[in-house]
Amino acid sequence: MTPQQQTYLRYGIGSTAAALAVYFLFFKGSENGPSGGEPTGNGGINPGYNFDAHKVATDLWEVLMKRGFAGAWVNSSDAETIIEILTPVNQDQFAQVIDAYGKLNYNPVTGDQTKFWFVDIAKYGLVAVLKEELPTNTEVYRTLKSKFPKYL
Repeated sequence: MTPQQQTYLRYGIGSTAAALAVYFLFFKGSENGPSGGEPTGNGGINPGYNFDAHKVATDLWEVLMKRGFAGAWVNSSDAETIIEILTPVNQDQFAQVIDAYGKLNYNPVTGDQTKFWFVDIAKYGLVAVLKEELPTNTEVYRTLKSKFPKYL
């Protein structure tokens, strides 16, 4: 092999190694790479996100229960907050959030834990509360449904 051929071989091996490194760093490890991925761009588990199902469930509960009597559905800023809370959560983690949320007292009329006089109110899980608070014809609900199709 001539010295010129050896130089070409070195450059070829180096550029191939660099291309593979770029592929594995930016595409292969991401669910949003060329192979596709989740339609909402969640990309699976975010390595910089310290997931705590109980905290996510508590944050959602605070947003969903704060509106009080006759407040109609969740307003747009609350809907944005719900999206922000659930953006880093993937579908498997959402199942953990549902479990952490449990079944809590929820009044579909008032949207909170208010009961009428001395009548107890029913207990609902997170999925039922989201469906009640975010009507299925809203953009927010459709976004969450595409992100968590197994559950919504």
